[in-house]
Amino acid sequence: SYPPALAMAGGYELRWWYMLPVTMLSMAGFHPAFLGLARRLPGRIGASFAKVTLPDFSRMAWLYLYYLAFWCLFGLVFALFVDMLHPLSGKDWLPVGSSIALGFFAGFVMLFVPGGIGVRESALFLLLEPWISAPDALLVSLGSRLWIMAGEGLSLVLAEALFQLRKHLSPIRRT
Repeated sequence: SYPPALAMAGGYELRWWYMLPVTMLSMAGFHPAFLGLARRLPGRIGASFAKVTLPDFSRMAWLYLYYLAFWCLFGLVFALFVDMLHPLSGKDWLPVGSSIALGFFAGFVMLFVPGGIGVRESALFLLLEPWISAPDALLVSLGSRLWIMAGEGLSLVLAEALFQLRKHLSPIRRT
């Protein structure tokens, strides 16, 4: 049997009130004083961190909360996507929704694979298989790549349309 997804790792039941201390501890890891320790690393890594100006803690906290909300909503939308193809029970929503974040993480950390192509889909398949059938997990993992690419394409089209609209409505013409 494959390992369970992020939220149910090790077979432990996730309690919602566990999330607060985990969130607070991970936010502490983004404190500029903690990140400043990277400047003491030897070699080029430490020298690179020494050149970086870190934002203040309040900005880092807002960014952290923004991305926390983003990934929670993205997981919810992904669980709805899976539910359209394979109905989920109430207890399966959290591990299925969190599997997309772990799939993306697997794609990001594979530095030797360009764009993580194939890695995210493979990880997603393995993470979804305990909760949905293997053919459905394969369909969801490959379909999610197309779904995300279509969303990125739509974002690009909307951004270009807004840019063109702003350029035509701008009272000051730049030469």
